[in-house]
Amino acid sequence: AAAAGAAYSAAHDQGAVGDASRATGDVVMALSEKVHEIEEEHHITEKSTEAAQEGIRKAKAYEQEHHIVDRTKKAALTSYRNVVAFEQKHKLVEKSMRAIQSGANFVAGKIRECNTKDTTISE
Repeated sequence: AAAAGAAYSAAHDQGAVGDASRATGDVVMALSEKVHEIEEEHHITEKSTEAAQEGIRKAKAYEQEHHIVDRTKKAALTSYRNVVAFEQKHKLVEKSMRAIQSGANFVAGKIRECNTKDTTISE
């Protein structure tokens, strides 16, 4: 929408807004031509693509040699199993739930006590 507004201003406005829009268009065109010229001379897109593809090839070769993904999966599974075994042995979730319930019961009891007492403040 902004580009459409700028194009309209450049084409129809004879004042400062039109001048600024036309100047901006000229700068954008010059910049676009320069980028195209640099790309033609240095082949940046092609070289970047080749570098990325080479990086991927090297990463795949490294993975095939060292089996990083499989080793990471095994380590994660072992960690998970150890956490489950620790939880089953020590019952942390169950103990935590009892502690939370006990705390909630304590707070509820205190609230009930407050409800049975006269807590109004006299002046």
